[in-house]
Amino acid sequence: MTLENPVNPIDPENPATDAHGKSDAHSGDPQEPLIPAPTKPEQKPRPHQCEVTCNKKRDWVDKITLGLEAFGLFVLIVYTIFTGLMYCANKKAADAAKSAADTAARQLEMAERPWVSIDTGKLISFGFQDDIGAYAAFDLGVSAMGHTPAQRVRALGRLVTRADFTNPALQTRAFCDEVEKTALRDSTIFPGQKNITVRASAIWGKDFAKNSKAKSVNFVVLGCLAYTDSFEKSHHTGFTFDLYRKDPTHPDLEMPIEVVPFGFTGQIEMTPNWSGFNTFTD
Repeated sequence: MTLENPVNPIDPENPATDAHGKSDAHSGDPQEPLIPAPTKPEQKPRPHQCEVTCNKKRDWVDKITLGLEAFGLFVLIVYTIFTGLMYCANKKAADAAKSAADTAARQLEMAERPWVSIDTGKLISFGFQDDIGAYAAFDLGVSAMGHTPAQRVRALGRLVTRADFTNPALQTRAFCDEVEKTALRDSTIFPGQKNITVRASAIWGKDFAKNSKAKSVNFVVLGCLAYTDSFEKSHHTGFTFDLYRKDPTHPDLEMPIEVVPFGFTGQIEMTPNWSGFNTFTD
């Protein structure tokens, strides 16, 4: 009697192996022991790969920082230029306003200030003295124009020789500083008044006998007339006259002045110099 489903059937083609897969202990072919397949270790990132990644990130940060700094510098430059342009524009506006104000003030001054001119000159006395040298006293006839009176009108002169008289306008203008510092009798002349007398004097402060061995000399009277306006601003008018001796036999000749007693003016004349009564007006 046979079993249809044996518990451990024997494979007819492999009788050495039983049903549980075990080899016959008495088999003549030994089998190699089973070696487990090596597992592939997990790869870790190499150190230089981390450095490359970190360097790339740092490069981006540096580039962004540099870009922000460049942008900030650009904004600063633009702001500086804009501030400079604003300053220039404001300065131009301030200068224009100041110029307009100065122009208006000058126009007002020119329209309102007095103008004093010298019309005549008359010699009162002339002579020589040992202590002061040559001395001349004279009267000026002056006139005033404008809309306001000329105040503190005074005049002073100086005697110079013809050889020392080289630049009328420059010499009379320089003499105006001395007039401002000297206390003189002054007067007030109103607009429209003409030929108002202003007494003046002039000296030659050198020792005539020591500086000139001649007994005669040609003189020029140069001087300055000073006055103030209603704004207390000083103005000046320069003048020059020739002093010479008149010879009755030659009335057209201007003769040198001889040393004469002080106060003697019989033959002495005072006439406008070739430069005119008014050498300058300011």
